[in-house]
Formats: sequence, C-alpha cells, structure tokens
Amino acid sequence: MSANNDKLIFLAKLFSLIEKNFIYVSKKYISVPLKINYYYKKYNPNSIIRVKLVPCKGYKLGDVDNSFIESIEFYANIIFYFIGVIEKNFPKEALTNFYNNINSITVEEVKNIIGKKDAIGFYDFLNNKIGLKENQIASIYHELFHMSSTRKVGTLYYCGFAIYDKDKAYGVGLNEGYTQLMTERYFENDRTLNFLSKNYGVRNSRNVVGNSYSLQTLIAYKVEQIIGKDKMENLYLNANPYGLRDELMKYASKEEINNFIINLEFLHYNIADVFRFSVNSKKIYKAYVQICAFLFNCYRKKIVLEHGKYYVYRKEFEKEYINDLEKVYDAFFSYGDTNNNNRRK
Repeated sequence: MSANNDKLIFLAKLFSLIEKNFIYVSKKYISVPLKINYYYKKYNPNSIIRVKLVPCKGYKLGDVDNSFIESIEFYANIIFYFIGVIEKNFPKEALTNFYNNINSITVEEVKNIIGKKDAIGFYDFLNNKIGLKENQIASIYHELFHMSSTRKVGTLYYCGFAIYDKDKAYGVGLNEGYTQLMTERYFENDRTLNFLSKNYGVRNSRNVVGNSYSLQTLIAYKVEQIIGKDKMENLYLNANPYGLRDELMKYASKEEINNFIINLEFLHYNIADVFRFSVNSKKIYKAYVQICAFLFNCYRKKIVLEHGKYYVYRKEFEKEYINDLEKVYDAFFSYGDTNNNNRRK
C-alpha cells in the first residue's frame, strides 16, 4: 500500500476532527475542475415548505390488477416476481404507495436516457413509467422500488427520501443509495438469479441486479444502522423524508441534518465523472469527511443513549461502525487513477 493510501486511512480514522485542521488530497485525483450540479447550486432546503402527509387515495390495500400486469407482456413475469417479494417482506401499511402505482405502471425499452448518458434505467414519477436500456432488464428492480415509494402531495412529488418541486430536488443522493440498498437486499440472491436466468436469459455474476451508487449505498446503510432497519424501510416506502429527519433529530440538529443531506447531494452529483477521468476531489473529499463526521457523531449519541457513555470507549466501537467508511473512499476513487486498468466504463 502506498504512503498516500496509508495517510488517507489514518486521517479517515480522525475524520471527526480533520475538517477543522487539514484536508489531504491525493495528487492522482487532481486533473480537471470540479463540476457543481445544477440542483446543488440552485437548491435551498428551506425553500420547500413542509406539508402534512395525508393517506393516499386510490386502490385498496392488497388490490393488484393481475390482468393489467399481464397486459405488460414481456415485463409481466418480472413484475409479478417483484410483487411477490414485496408482499412477502413488508406489512400492508407500508405498501400504500406501491398499490396506488402498480396498477398503472408502464415499462418500455429505450435507446437513450435524456440527461443521463450512462444510466441504464429510469423511473418517470410524473407519468409512472419505467424506461430500461436494452439487455438491462435486471435494473427494473431498482426502478420498481422508486415506483413503490412515490406519492404526490399538492405540487410536490415525494419519492422515498427525496422531494421534487418543479426544477428543484432534495435528498436524491440518500434516496438513490437507499433504493439500491433495498434492491440488493431483496433481489440480489440465488432465487432471483435463477428466476432471471430461467425467464429472461440473464446469467453470470451475483451482481446482475446492479452495483450502482456504491458509495451512496454505504452511506444510506450507515444511516439505517442509526435509525433501525424496519423503521427506515417503512419511512422509505411511505415516502416520508420528514419522518426520517425527525428520527435523526434525536441525535443531531436540523441544521446538521440539512448539511448532511446537501453534502451527500454534492457527492452524488459529482462522483459519476470519476469513472471516466480523474476529478479534482478536494471538495468531494471534504464533503465525504463531513458526511462521515455526521454519521459517526449520530451513531455515538445513539450508543450513549442505549448503552451509556462508557460504552463508547470500547475499542470495538469505532471499528464496528467506521471500518468500511474509512477504507471505501480511496478504493472508490482509485477508479479514477489513470494507471488503473479496471476503470468502469
């Protein structure tokens, strides 16, 4: 391991203090100016007014129109498979959005995804439509989770932990990470692989479901460790980002939570380019350090509340929570090294 990597890992262990003193950036990451996403530049989290979430109206719980799903033809089997997994693993009260959307969903193959050159699929919440690129059918699970966690309230669209208001968006990074976490949790298994192989000829690796948003997925998982799996899944499927914020406010201020969401937004919209060329990662690294500091401080407070303040002095405490956070950053950005022959395309 290089001296630079050793330094990075050492500094990551001290991420809760480092942002106040020093920012280390490996030279291999510095190549081109950092691009700031349009949403990040324009969005002010306080510009979206909190609204009261009301029960969705529409289809009754548990009412799936089988004849409608069958009419989708090529995609019918894979949608029925998704329905079976969802209904088996989640309580009815968490599936209101799912039942309100499933009976009007449309799925089609697309050649290009406007504005998302490297994307392999999308969910259009305005029209309740999924688009998939050719030979990327396994990515439908990720998009179906978006469908299952989307609702409209007034002029706003709530999709999992994200909020969309015309040309503004909030919480997209966390939402994409948690959507992928759910996808991998419930559909990256032997049963799913056998189903895909038998019905759609999809074979090969276990990662057939997809390995998108790996950094965002890890961060979302760390949030889940703070909130609790069942509670966070329920909040996600009910499209309740405010409920998530209320849970996090047990361990952090509203301002700290908003800063975490915005830092993750910045990370989400800027790391994609690392797979094509090295990026100026100084700002990205600073955002990541602040994200890790937020997660660690919330987790520490959770442990203190549950086990007492002396528990945090156990050596296992830091290791069990931050071990993967401290290692993943350099591993993730090593894809941008011009000497790396395994760069994703």
